[in-house]
Amino acid sequence: MIIEIQNPDVKFMPCKDRSDGLSGFIRCKNEGEFLEQVIDSWIDLVDELIVVFNDSSDNTEEILTNSFKKYPQKLKAYHYLPKVFSQGSDNFKELEEDDYQSLVNYYNFTLSKTTKKWALKIDGDIILDKEKIPLIKECFSKLKDNEFIKLSGINIIMQNSKIYCLSESIFCGLNGDLCIFKMSDEIKFKKGKTCEYLNFPKKYTFYSDENFKVNNSLTAYYHMKFQKKDFGFGVYDFKNNKNSNYYPKTWIFIVFSRLILLDEIFKKYDIKMSDPLEFINFNKNYSGYKKEFIHTLKTIEGGEQHIFVA
Repeated sequence: MIIEIQNPDVKFMPCKDRSDGLSGFIRCKNEGEFLEQVIDSWIDLVDELIVVFNDSSDNTEEILTNSFKKYPQKLKAYHYLPKVFSQGSDNFKELEEDDYQSLVNYYNFTLSKTTKKWALKIDGDIILDKEKIPLIKECFSKLKDNEFIKLSGINIIMQNSKIYCLSESIFCGLNGDLCIFKMSDEIKFKKGKTCEYLNFPKKYTFYSDENFKVNNSLTAYYHMKFQKKDFGFGVYDFKNNKNSNYYPKTWIFIVFSRLILLDEIFKKYDIKMSDPLEFINFNKNYSGYKKEFIHTLKTIEGGEQHIFVA
């Protein structure tokens, strides 16, 4: 059952009342392309999975309804009804953190629905390599109360039936935005200049392990952002955010990016992961990703700064 929330006030469960275990939490908007695969990949790692969606015009709600049939004991879903404004937008910058339409309130509401002592932030387009679950659990069992595990992933794209990375954005999650951490009454999302961030107590530090190859992170999932029909920039809502700082950044990224075979990344960073072709259903097989990306981006009215490429 999906619970509709008209007035999403944030009320965190006191940490003393939380039960043992790990809560996964996902906030999503129009993640129908990969959401089912995301849920299926992470569900065995967590003790509960909280999904909160907002302003979705695709089949996100349908996928959640079907997922309930498979995971009735673990999955909880909420429809956050007030429209949330995108990161980088003028509204994001102007709204108070506790405004219902604030991205920060939306994130805190999602986190507040977790009930376990430990939490894990998951995005609606990252698919876990299940072969990594034993290692994650092993590291999790060693965590001290003030330590968190940084989970990183690899951004992938399929072109001519081969899997590549884009040179300007090979990894994601290196800064700890997706991590396993112990809940504290001090922890909540805060408002930055253009986006939200998770405010950890000063005593928190990242956990380190010899298996963590890139920036003290455990590389464990594939990020499907570039496989989406909107190439992942739909979340920025450029049509309604003409001054978004993410618009010129997106142009610069795609203009300078080049393809690198995934196997080359594995070798360079000594990473061992499952072949994504063996367990991920790809929705696109590009013949010229850059041409398609630029064509789509040119149809969107971004800010006053435009960088056009022939």
